[in-house]
Amino acid sequence: MNFEPKYDIISLPSKGLFYENKCSEVKVYHLTLADEEIMTSPNLLNSGDMIDKLLERKVTFKDESTPFIHPQKMLIGDRLAILIYLRVTMDPIYRIDVDGEPYDFDLTTLLVKEPKIKPNTKGEFEFVLPKSNHKVTFRLMNGEDEKEVRREQMRLGNQSIISSKSIRLEKLITSVDGETDRIMIATFVKQMNIVDANKLLFYMGEVMPAMDLNISVVSPKTGKMKDQYLEMTSEFFFPSIE
Repeated sequence: MNFEPKYDIISLPSKGLFYENKCSEVKVYHLTLADEEIMTSPNLLNSGDMIDKLLERKVTFKDESTPFIHPQKMLIGDRLAILIYLRVTMDPIYRIDVDGEPYDFDLTTLLVKEPKIKPNTKGEFEFVLPKSNHKVTFRLMNGEDEKEVRREQMRLGNQSIISSKSIRLEKLITSVDGETDRIMIATFVKQMNIVDANKLLFYMGEVMPAMDLNISVVSPKTGKMKDQYLEMTSEFFFPSIE
């Protein structure tokens, strides 16, 4: 009997454009019963580290002759694409809520969102803040940033969502009007206009290569097409068994 683990070669939405070694494909092993210990670990779930541990376990080199990027250093758009693939290895049908009714969505129909704006040679983007008119440059968030933001939020405790926005912006903004000093950038972020901050965060999401989670579904109530955002609930990793 052949018990070799099943896997597929997955193309990353970023196409390796943001990595020095240009890694664009990785090998991803299917989820198995042995992974359930990680997915249900109370400690990993409470700390938010479950996804990190799962990706480290399931993602590896495509082959010895091609470059590899560790999941922690991957852009969050690439990490999400792998998580969706892993969910598909369990069941491609994801039960979501549409107008208060259960709806079976096929995850294999999701498409890759390819931003029209390309980064500069440093892998950074430029954005002019609409209210203050300052020009900022920024990089995209990766797994390490995500983990650091999570740790900082846990340290701060029950703070407002504004705190998480500030933490992200302080990490990702690389310059303000050409100034790269980290202390100056941190001070600038704390004094940012709310509209400027939200517009910048929205733009960061728009230029992130990722799976497009803006989906069109047929409402069970009206029978008409409607657009909504595909949210990740507990059903994502723990599909209902009927």
